[in-house]
Amino acid sequence: MSHLPLGGNFRQAWIDLCQKAGVDPRELLNKRLDTLLELILAASTMDSKAG
Repeated sequence: MSHLPLGGNFRQAWIDLCQKAGVDPRELLNKRLDTLLELILAASTMDSKAG
């Protein structure tokens, strides 16, 4: 699995995608924060088990 660096073009791409979809990026994150954190924790647990 490749890891993408934070910031730079990826951050701008995220903002651009949200704007094209007519969604406020901050509002989307706020609404889905619990789910996002669960996904991040699950992925980090899988990474630690694999390595």
